[in-house]
Amino acid sequence: MTDTITIGSRFNGPPGSGNGGYSGGLLAKEIQASGAVLVQLRAPPPLDTPLSVITSDDGLDATLGETLIIKARPADPLNAAPEAPAQSLAAKGPETFNSAEEHVFPACFVCGPLREPGDGLCLFTGRLEGYDGVGDLWTPDESFCDETGRVRAEFLWAALDCPGAFAIGNQENPMVLGQMTT
Repeated sequence: MTDTITIGSRFNGPPGSGNGGYSGGLLAKEIQASGAVLVQLRAPPPLDTPLSVITSDDGLDATLGETLIIKARPADPLNAAPEAPAQSLAAKGPETFNSAEEHVFPACFVCGPLREPGDGLCLFTGRLEGYDGVGDLWTPDESFCDETGRVRAEFLWAALDCPGAFAIGNQENPMVLGQMTT
């Protein structure tokens, strides 16, 4: 386990703050559990600032001085995921995604339309006709993978954050991550 985690400025969500999924994923991957992990953001994750990682009775905490920033705990198993849309339908998601002018955080590492592939995840999930959810297709850049070619945990957490918000109405009611289990 590491003594600190640092969220680089590249991995922002809202201006001046780490993307919630990425930040939570950095801490969650430190829990050596084979099951689900619950992450709670208690304060905006600061950028380029080492956070102390502290073992608690039931998980890990990331703190800045006395301020609790992120909690990670083993969680109960998740319910089965809903059936994914067909690839051809998911590919249409970006057609209904917010433009840079309409996006509340246009430079977000995950969903910011001002980001380029490789610099950001470029997940532009939008509503899909005839499907209760959002979709997009994503081919992860090699820089998001480990030495075996698998996408690193913090990037998988990030990839679930913003699309999850868009699935529950981020377009109409902008929000940031408070809690997530994966």
